[in-house]
Amino acid sequence: MSWSTRPAVWPPPGWSRPKARTVLLTAGPPLLAFAVLAALLARHDWQPTAAESSLHAWVLTHRPSAAVTLAAAVTDLGSGIPPYAAALAAGLVLTRSLRPAGRRILWACAPVVILATGQAVRRGLMTAFARPRPPKADWVSADPSGYAFPSGHAFTAALAAGLLAWALLRCTRRSRAVPAAITLGVAAVAVGLTRIYLGVHWPFDVLGGWLLAAGWLALGVPAVAVLARRAGTGTDESGADGPGERAEDSEPADPGAVPPEARPQPPVAGGGPYRLAWFTGSAEARATLDLAAQNRGVTLSPTTPPGTEEAQELVDALSDLLLREGFADDWEITPFGSLVEDLIDSLSRYAYPD
Repeated sequence: MSWSTRPAVWPPPGWSRPKARTVLLTAGPPLLAFAVLAALLARHDWQPTAAESSLHAWVLTHRPSAAVTLAAAVTDLGSGIPPYAAALAAGLVLTRSLRPAGRRILWACAPVVILATGQAVRRGLMTAFARPRPPKADWVSADPSGYAFPSGHAFTAALAAGLLAWALLRCTRRSRAVPAAITLGVAAVAVGLTRIYLGVHWPFDVLGGWLLAAGWLALGVPAVAVLARRAGTGTDESGADGPGERAEDSEPADPGAVPPEARPQPPVAGGGPYRLAWFTGSAEARATLDLAAQNRGVTLSPTTPPGTEEAQELVDALSDLLLREGFADDWEITPFGSLVEDLIDSLSRYAYPD
């Protein structure tokens, strides 16, 4: 049984079409802040502000050789192979249990495409703004090219870290994903700061790179979610049958939907013939678990929890369901998605025992 043909035990609560307002509220603030920052610098004729000049002067007098060596090593994380390795890793995390193949390929390529297109946009803006870098005499252990604003290393490191953190938070155990995401964030910030420390960027160049990366990430993720749903259904996100057609008020079609009165009822949690002594979730959660078990051919024991391999199969099946139906197309998690996430967390202790 595949998720696309499963019995409609219940409609996923909270499922909705893309909400442009939510996307704008997410991407709008960092992009607006970036635009304001660019306008401020343009009014200064792209010359350094007093605050930037003061910080730059301080940096020049506080650069011991050991610190410069460390900064040079950290700054390399923001260019070349490391950012694309992180984006590729994000794609692999997202696709570890996805079906069908078209959806898997799309999600695998998506983070790399988001990163590559973001770099192209940043490069175009950099060329258009043409802000001069600090004097070459102030550079140390770096030989950058191009203009200054926004910083390429700061943008690329922040976007790559954000993509990988997003994938980990969506598809892996929270107890591991959260520390990893924090580490990625710290690394991205460190890369940006090294550009100031090595004397190749003004502080607002780095800030602009971070803001642009945040806005681009907030735009790219929901765009890929829309495309992924099309790859899995063959229609657009509104359920219309072809380009140019849009069902304004229709809900997405569920291929396995049956009339409400004919739907199988979820088992009663904690009692009846379906009782599992080791499971204490709600009726909806229990029905979701049953469907995951059916999908992967796992037999649930009424008395003992699943073994490591069986639990991993269930986690993979639930991760697949989470990506398919746990989010609106703006990547806002739905109540159904939260239920699935809680199930994944509860099974992870069996799948990945510490």
